[in-house]
Amino acid sequence: MEGLQAAINDATNASLYSGVRIGGNQSSIRINHCLFADDVLFVGEWNDTNACNLLSILGCFFSVSGLKINLSKSLVYGVGVDSLEIMASMLGCSPGSMPFKFLGLPVGQNMHRSEGWEYIIDKWRLIQNPYDRGGLSVSCLKSLNLALLYKWRWRFTTNKDSSWAKVISAIHGPSNNSHTPCSPNASGSWACIHNCIHNIHNRNIILAESLRCKLGNGSHIDFWHDPWLDFVPLKTRYHRLFALENMKIGTVASHFSLNGWH
Repeated sequence: MEGLQAAINDATNASLYSGVRIGGNQSSIRINHCLFADDVLFVGEWNDTNACNLLSILGCFFSVSGLKINLSKSLVYGVGVDSLEIMASMLGCSPGSMPFKFLGLPVGQNMHRSEGWEYIIDKWRLIQNPYDRGGLSVSCLKSLNLALLYKWRWRFTTNKDSSWAKVISAIHGPSNNSHTPCSPNASGSWACIHNCIHNIHNRNIILAESLRCKLGNGSHIDFWHDPWLDFVPLKTRYHRLFALENMKIGTVASHFSLNGWH
């Protein structure tokens, strides 16, 4: 499927296929597809030209690889459009409706309502069952959920160049001295992930005291705010120097040049 990914990216770069732009700031990103194993979700602008070019891309991919996507088993979804049936007929797909499931998770569901989580909660209840009843014998669902939430913070910090992390930055802005950016009035799943650190602190667990950044080229580590020399940030250890510093926000790399430290 790497060939299909290369084809859709080349078509996008040649302005033959238009994805969807997310975010209105300098961190905005354009998304054209999501690919996992043999599941593909194409995302693009809603117009006839885009649809016809997508069919051409899939046709070229079939001619080169011999792999053909069964359009009759595929679904097309529209957001804020009124020509779903026409577009589905043009693509040879069936019209779909929100919400739907992708990789087993609901997409387009209202996660502010309890029924939006019923599917996931049912899955968790199955996992809590003992091994002999088809589960994983997970004991404390709340603690596990809190750990998984924080793991997303960790993934964002260690994978800032990944597509999903760029989408988060495009929506919520750059991270600055926070490991996970979040708009002030944000709500929903990402706000819960961002705020999970407060729940951990309420249990007297200060993870920052047990973590230290591993310095590579210094482009993703904040010079003053991240613990990279030891387990204490430099702004805490050298608070008087930090008070005199003019560039309080900046990476390790930005504080260093060929002529030495700034």
